[in-house]
Amino acid sequence: MSTPTLETLPLIALDRICECLVESDPKRHSIHAFSLASRRCCSAVSLQRFNKIHLAVWSRSRLQADLCRWNEILRPDNRFRYVRELKVSGNAFAFEGDEEEAENLRERSVGYRDREIQAMIDMHECCSPPNIPKRYAEDTSPSSQHGVQLEAWGPLAHFIGQLSGLGDLLWCCGSKMPRNILSAVHGVGCRLHMSFFRLHSLIQDRHYPRDVDPDEFALATSPSLYSIFVPFYDYDTYGRVDYNGEAALRMVAGAAPNLAHVWMQLTPPGDSLDFRNAYGAPRPTWSGFFPKTTTTDQRNQGNLQSLVLSDGTIYPGHIENWSRHTNFAKLRHLVIYWVYATPGVAGSLHCLAEMASHGHFESLHTLKLQLPDEYCHRTQEGLTLFFENLNPLEKLDLNGYISNEAFKTALGRHGSTLKRLSILSGRRTRSEHPQFVFSHVEIQYLVGQCPNLEHLEFPVNRTQGDADETAIYRELSNLPRLEYVSLRLQFSLAIEQLEEEKEMAHFADLRRSFINSAVDSSLVLSIFNTISPSRKLRYLGVNNWVDLDTPTASIAIDPSNIFSWLGRNWACERDDQGDISVRGLDKEDKFTDLEYIFEDYYIHPYYVRVWNSIWPQKTSRWWESWKSLPLSTQHSIVT
Repeated sequence: MSTPTLETLPLIALDRICECLVESDPKRHSIHAFSLASRRCCSAVSLQRFNKIHLAVWSRSRLQADLCRWNEILRPDNRFRYVRELKVSGNAFAFEGDEEEAENLRERSVGYRDREIQAMIDMHECCSPPNIPKRYAEDTSPSSQHGVQLEAWGPLAHFIGQLSGLGDLLWCCGSKMPRNILSAVHGVGCRLHMSFFRLHSLIQDRHYPRDVDPDEFALATSPSLYSIFVPFYDYDTYGRVDYNGEAALRMVAGAAPNLAHVWMQLTPPGDSLDFRNAYGAPRPTWSGFFPKTTTTDQRNQGNLQSLVLSDGTIYPGHIENWSRHTNFAKLRHLVIYWVYATPGVAGSLHCLAEMASHGHFESLHTLKLQLPDEYCHRTQEGLTLFFENLNPLEKLDLNGYISNEAFKTALGRHGSTLKRLSILSGRRTRSEHPQFVFSHVEIQYLVGQCPNLEHLEFPVNRTQGDADETAIYRELSNLPRLEYVSLRLQFSLAIEQLEEEKEMAHFADLRRSFINSAVDSSLVLSIFNTISPSRKLRYLGVNNWVDLDTPTASIAIDPSNIFSWLGRNWACERDDQGDISVRGLDKEDKFTDLEYIFEDYYIHPYYVRVWNSIWPQKTSRWWESWKSLPLSTQHSIVT
């Protein structure tokens, strides 16, 4: 029997090969190479090559040119049917300006994405919170731009209508969606994801309530609407009342029947006298989408899968209000950010714990909590109860102050089912209630409780790479399924106000801090190999963090520049062939700026002497002569 070749394999087998290539190579280099092997292979990869399309809208002419190009590419063999996801980004009002202004908008938009949002929930990446300047959040566009030109968007609407297999449209093009685009979305029956959802007609003068704009109401009640990111606040800069928060609740409760993922982001507007005056007066209650009619809005209880509450000051009443609008028993992902240490934090956690005890979170498998850094006994008590009452989780992400009891309860209750665990908190070594640290003993407990971990993120207190620190990395090798590790290497240093050399921090303390801060590629590779002596670990991320208490009167006295120079951020990766590579994650200009400081002697001579005690000076550019100290080869003795 002859060995089958690629040409003789059935198409379904080639499709599966293509899927494997995409899964193993997110950058899609392999799939493009496979398409060049033969005509049959080229035909087989069509489903994977064209399943995602991204259109950037910066001007009318640019969009037309891009659509013409895609029509030419997809027309042969009706490749339109292969497109599963279409992302439209840019500026919805670019058609109103000239090419130069569109280019300026494009340049200002680069980097507005918050790149640190972790992919813990099923929302599309377009619904991660955009890091948008406050001026962008205001409805300050000229009136001529409010009427979105249907004619200008016609070619895109027609293009969408040809995508018979489209499953998801990611609209990252502002908060307005042209009506003909929405009609095209309804025509193909795909899911709609809005990266910036705002109904501008619901920003109103307190004395003159009005009905919602018909086009905006059509969007808010669209059966296609699936994911939304909602920036909201009680008022805008001009003192007008913003009812988008209330509208989102109404949409969740049935107005948008298929809405599954909601991210609520409190977005304070720019300050003004009108804003302050409005904030000092009672806020009018929202009368619904149509306050001028006697029609009442239909209210049910929604079935959200993901809910992100990121407004910093959440109270028990907020939690209870959301539970009336959506069935928490259907919720799979819950993310809550508390910024300030208010009584509402403890009250909310106790409220959540009470709900969990009655089965309100029976489907929850992902929990992310941003807690205040300050210690509060009642907050930690509520957190511990919440962990006890929840069903076992698969993903847990905690940031802020976490007590040892809460940590042990979380792992004892959920450790056996956890696939992802992230715990990050400040050291706060000088606090009256210092947080627990991830010592070798704590990591041993973690490894024993969490045998199924695939993704782990936690802080490591650096101790010059000694046996105790090395034991932490070595212990992680006992996690059989661990593929992704992210470490925050941290240490603390306090320096009093300095005027003379004798008042400097103790020589040994400063020397130890320099050693702890120094992280080069060889140290990262050594940590990687210690964690994974076999071939299971695929990624190690390393970032540096210092709890530094220093005077700010003089640049020369502040050692943070030295720590920034030594404390670099790295990614160490193993590819499918087993080859390991290490790459820096810092921007190049960071080191260029620091070199200017060193060259101009904005560093206290005392610091240079401490430096030379570790890395003897070989040239006048003393800051280039350094390397990390190696990890200890001794084994830690646990008592």
